[in-house]
Amino acid sequence: ENVCVKEDISSANSMVDVQLVVTFNDDTLARFFNATNVSGIDKARYLYAVDGLRWDETVINGENTVLPCVPENPVSRWKPRPDLSTSECTNTLTNRSSAAFAHALETSNDENPYLRDIYLWNDLDEDGCDEEDFDEYGMLVMTKEGCWENMYPDYMSIYDFTNYEDKHAADHSSDLAFITNWTAIGVIQFPSNHPMSYFEEEKLRYGNFKPVERYSYASTSRVNQGARYGDSIILDQFADQIALNNDATILKSLAEDIAVMTLSNKVVQNRGGGTLVCGSPNEVAPDPTLDDYFDVIHRDLACIGCQNSYGAYDKQKATVWAMNVLEGEDQLCQRMAWSLYEFLNVGAASNPDNTESNLYTYDILTRHCFGSYFDILKEMTFSPKMGEQFNFAESTSTRLTWDTSGVMVFPDENYAREIMQLYT
Repeated sequence: ENVCVKEDISSANSMVDVQLVVTFNDDTLARFFNATNVSGIDKARYLYAVDGLRWDETVINGENTVLPCVPENPVSRWKPRPDLSTSECTNTLTNRSSAAFAHALETSNDENPYLRDIYLWNDLDEDGCDEEDFDEYGMLVMTKEGCWENMYPDYMSIYDFTNYEDKHAADHSSDLAFITNWTAIGVIQFPSNHPMSYFEEEKLRYGNFKPVERYSYASTSRVNQGARYGDSIILDQFADQIALNNDATILKSLAEDIAVMTLSNKVVQNRGGGTLVCGSPNEVAPDPTLDDYFDVIHRDLACIGCQNSYGAYDKQKATVWAMNVLEGEDQLCQRMAWSLYEFLNVGAASNPDNTESNLYTYDILTRHCFGSYFDILKEMTFSPKMGEQFNFAESTSTRLTWDTSGVMVFPDENYAREIMQLYT
């Protein structure tokens, strides 16, 4: 029996776990200004997807825009071009670079229906661009799904232009009109007569364009965090980051006019999808009618009248363990489990007061007291106690660490050494 499972099964027949979700599309973006204007114009938000962003000579050699083929593991944005046939979807890239982009596009887990962001793993020659193509951009690439065009990294990203309207456009009536004229559409067209360096400068130096983030976990320059046209975000997270979470009137308006009730497992909140769910085999809910219980809270009896109390977790562990060992009808199994625990001892060296994980680990030994040693090691490997004791809790793969922090760190191998040195 597997204790940990990846839970990504559709719960379409269940309404137990749902969220109010905002999806950035023509309909919601066109209604957003009015939905936030219910508490007065001073709290209204000018939120747009930005079309017309393009590659030009003012940004291709800049510090803030990464070209799609550079050797520093770039993230690049692409849009589908179903209007182009195979004969029309051509480029001047080398075969190696074309193959690298096609592979990244075909294997991407990006579920946005209109755009696709890919990460190019350039550390291996066969996975990255040819050196001849490091300065290329805006190319077309044919894949099994059809043709894709490389776009400017912020193309159709969602930005909050409220600060621009407040700070800059107040002194420029034409700019003010330009920003406010798109509220009924929700997609702003960046002027073709403006260089792209203007957009970068307003965004980075002055902070007049504030990006809306699509992921709530820690930001990293190696993953494009910005929300895009077609992305979805949980309403609470969205309202929090644009500082509308304290206005009940606006929240009600957004919930009624913009958000849609959606099953939680349909909302992408991480880049991998699914959740690892771990429980205890044969675990059952407690029966409060039974008298076999222990007090979770230990009160400080030496302090008369004090309100001090704390969880006496070591006493909980000892109480439950002693009751099972001394009163259980499977005494031979209990003695075998104790012998195995002496050999595969965990708990004393790491977080000895953690009742749940200590008892969970000991249950592994009682379940397999007459079983296979291989099964014991397998379950012990997934035990939180082993992770604590031998340092592989929160250890990550080299790829993930490099992906998120740019540091080359190998996974912890202490537990593997322990298995070979002591446990087998």
